Amino acid sequence: QQMITADGQSIADAYYTTLIADERYLYAGLDQVVTSYGTMASYINEGIGLSSIVQTQLRNKFLN
Repeated sequence: QQMITADGQSIADAYYTTLIADERYLYAGLDQVVTSYGTMASYINEGIGLSSIVQTQLRNKFLN
C-alpha cells in the first residue's frame, strides 16, 4: 500500500513479484536441494561449500 501511495499502482504492480515470496517457488527450491544433495546440510557443505567455521559464524550472527 505504501508503494502504491508513493509511486503509483503501475510501479507497485511491477515490483510485486520481486517483493513477494511465493510459497511454490520456495518449496520448489527445497525439493531441488533434496533431489540434488539429499539434505540441506549436504547442500550447505557440498553445494555451497561453506566451511564449518563459516557455518558457525553465521549461526552465531543470525540465531543468537
